[in-house]
Formats: sequence, structure tokens, C-alpha cells
Amino acid sequence: MTWQIDTGETRTMRLDDQLARQKYRDVRAPVTLIYGASDWSHSSERERTKSALPDARLITLDRAGDFSVLDQPAAWAQILTSAHNETAKRHQTAGRT
Repeated sequence: MTWQIDTGETRTMRLDDQLARQKYRDVRAPVTLIYGASDWSHSSERERTKSALPDARLITLDRAGDFSVLDQPAAWAQILTSAHNETAKRHQTAGRT
């Protein structure tokens, strides 16, 4: 699958899905993948993405579809707050050593 992104210049940047996935292993930031239980993606694809990202966590929200942030805004807020707090705690602990 290939997307084209117009840069506003005379050239066009192409982003190939396979090439992008190869870059996942280089990600060093904490990653939380959030999907709705009725999302268009299959669970095997979700797991493949998770396994390609170092230390990623995968959350599936019940009663949510493709736009889980709209279907379950309170759950998203809780997940984001928790992720932020975990990251802050890691940074705080790292600063003590």
C-alpha cells in the first residue's frame, strides 16, 4: 500500500507501508496502541504491529469501533493520563540515579 503526500513543492513524498513498518523497530518512545473492538483492523494485524514495536502495549476497547476516541473518550483520557504518569515516573526515577 502506498500513500502520496503533497509537500507543497514540485516533489511528492511517497510512504510505503512495508518500509514504514521496518522503521517500527527503531522507535524508542513508549507506544500504546489503542483499538476499538469493532475496529476495521484484524486482531492479527494489531498483534503484528505490536510485535514490531519494542515494548509496545496493546489495548482493545469494548463498545468501540474505528473511532474509539469518540466512542470511549473517558477510556482514552484514562489511558493517556496513565501513560503520561508512567513516563513521568520513569523520567523521575532516571534522574535520581
